[in-house]
Amino acid sequence: MEATGELKSSESPPLLFADSDDIILSRDSEAVLTVTVVTENWLLFKNDRICLCGVLIVEPGSEDVRLTDSSREHSISMDVSVEQIGGMAGRYVSVDATLILDPGRMEFELEDCGIRLRG
Repeated sequence: MEATGELKSSESPPLLFADSDDIILSRDSEAVLTVTVVTENWLLFKNDRICLCGVLIVEPGSEDVRLTDSSREHSISMDVSVEQIGGMAGRYVSVDATLILDPGRMEFELEDCGIRLRG
């Protein structure tokens, strides 16, 4: 998205005030949002429905499914079972989900996930 205006950062979350009604969609969010972007800017996405790309992994010795970046430096837990992801473990995917804070684990999690393979 492209907008011209001012960013007021004293608020939480920051607000963007546009000078006009001209807001341009540069690229679909699916092409922009990555695990790294979401984990480094989680406050902007908390409780929002988002579409992001990453690699599906299953933690060794557990049933914990995570979406990670290609370097495996950043990852987000997913509220899905190993059976639900089928043969997609280790594959590059798009995930449509809601980013929530799991208060029991104090960890972010993607819930209500729609998953599909990326080219």
